[in-house]
Amino acid sequence: IDTTLFMNVCDLASPSGVTSCHTFAPTEYLLHFPQDYHGAIRACEKHLLPSKDSNNNKKLVACTSGVGIQAVIEHLGDFELLQTICLYTSTTEQQNNCFERAMQLQIMQTNEDFSKSEKCDTLSEANSN
Repeated sequence: IDTTLFMNVCDLASPSGVTSCHTFAPTEYLLHFPQDYHGAIRACEKHLLPSKDSNNNKKLVACTSGVGIQAVIEHLGDFELLQTICLYTSTTEQQNNCFERAMQLQIMQTNEDFSKSEKCDTLSEANSN
């Protein structure tokens, strides 16, 4: 099975819905390949890179962030897993967005108060190891 098939629907989305589609496309992938977060990130990258479309970086960041969001939904509070998933992405921008979006959901779901610096420190420490 082509692991990028879950992204094809996003190619048909209206311009205003493209980023949202890419954010939630990994959920579809993970329904077919449970717990394969690294595979979902690879599928995002395979589908969106390389490309001449200048918007693809925005789509890729949305897609890899969507993997982090889904990981929080499935593993609320497992920061080590979340870090491992987000650090698997190819760029610092993807890593930071993945972690930040996932933490936003974590905070919303648990009402825990994490300072932005605490979140950044956590990811920075993991990234330096």
